[in-house]
Amino acid sequence: MPPTTVQPPDPSSVTPTLDISVASKEQLKEMLPHQLGRYRLMELIGEGGMARVFRAVLQGPAGFQKMVAVKLLKASIQYEGAGAEFMQEAVYAGRLNHPNVVDVYELNEELGCPYIAMEWVDGEPLQSLIDPDSLMP
Repeated sequence: MPPTTVQPPDPSSVTPTLDISVASKEQLKEMLPHQLGRYRLMELIGEGGMARVFRAVLQGPAGFQKMVAVKLLKASIQYEGAGAEFMQEAVYAGRLNHPNVVDVYELNEELGCPYIAMEWVDGEPLQSLIDPDSLMP
């Protein structure tokens, strides 16, 4: 498959910000649960320099619900290309099909902040299973 070029939302066309993407951990306690499109963000489960990951519930018709993970680009990311890199990650991850790789369900955006909805996997974070003093086989 040839490479795909993805353009992030034009920041000049969006004036409001998605507060949940940049709120402090104290503010998040007040804001959660939070509706993001079809997803109800329930709790923050991880955070990096570019994005936050939430445990969320996909809500559908007739009471359909499914636990998912939602990775949300922080609205405070200002350097050019951050949105495109984030969206490119979703495009490439969506092409993968392997039992050891989470499935990507959706790439979307709200108020100029892109997000990726993906498979929820119950269990321990990999970091907690790795002994930092030993090499992996």
